[in-house]
Amino acid sequence: IPLESLYGPVWVADCTGRAVVTAEVLKERVPAGTKRLLLKTDNSQELKRNPHGAFRSDFVYLDGSGARFAVEQGIRIVGIDYLSIDQSGLREKPAHHTLLQNNIIILEGILLADIEPGEYFLACGPLKMADSDGAPARVVLIEM
Repeated sequence: IPLESLYGPVWVADCTGRAVVTAEVLKERVPAGTKRLLLKTDNSQELKRNPHGAFRSDFVYLDGSGARFAVEQGIRIVGIDYLSIDQSGLREKPAHHTLLQNNIIILEGILLADIEPGEYFLACGPLKMADSDGAPARVVLIEM
């Protein structure tokens, strides 16, 4: 994973009040030129209230059109505030497939409840793990 994708300016987009993050939602909330994107949804409040709760299948997710928007905009990393970026229960994983096939890094499980939307500096340090398709990471946002 290129380090320049994991460190640098990031936009936290306010996607609260939406059940699905689509391309239309992102067009309204993501400035042109964004290269790193975190999606703040209603998931953050749920995780804050119940951090050790059972998995919920009705979480807010990024759909295929939103993933294609990220590709078209040249975004390098997309994060979301739940344990998956794709809708629960789908056999196909359109967001995962679209993003990963285009070398876009996915961050999942980021708590953004107390983070105001806007620009920050992202510092993301994943653990190096052999024979794995993912790894835990320490993610820090620094106010700019």
